[in-house]
Amino acid sequence: MTPSCPRRARRGSGGCSPARSAARSVSSRRRRSSASRKGARPKRWECSSAPRWGYAELGSRRLDAGDYEEALDPLVHSLRFTSIGPERQAETRAAVVRALEGIAAVRALSIRRLAEAGSRDEAIVAAGALHELVRRGLELGITEDELVAAFARVRRLCEELGMDARA
Repeated sequence: MTPSCPRRARRGSGGCSPARSAARSVSSRRRRSSASRKGARPKRWECSSAPRWGYAELGSRRLDAGDYEEALDPLVHSLRFTSIGPERQAETRAAVVRALEGIAAVRALSIRRLAEAGSRDEAIVAAGALHELVRRGLELGITEDELVAAFARVRRLCEELGMDARA
């Protein structure tokens, strides 16, 4: 009877254990990796902006699905790469703005509900955190003009709660 999988044959015949096989695999990958680095040209994925742009693509997909909170992290991660080029950086910046506007809209609604339910102190803390999140967009190089809609929503919310919200 011949086993259908060579690994099963080795294990069954006392060949090598799964742990030893994994260790061999890792060490052989390390050898190949270090050998390829010595004077060889970089791999295609190391040169391209595709992995970096993948974060923006993931964020955009989540944004299109309405998952604003989930979209923000990959978009911000992508925006920090300067090697993606000015056109893609502008697209990513616009997507970050859309995500922040969406987050502001969704959170403002839940913060209002929280205040109406009698948890005004919690609502004030949440509104402050939302204001800080939108303000962090400025640190990413997004202009205040681009964030005007998100800031306006947060300001209205803060006024309703009796807070001072200066950008």
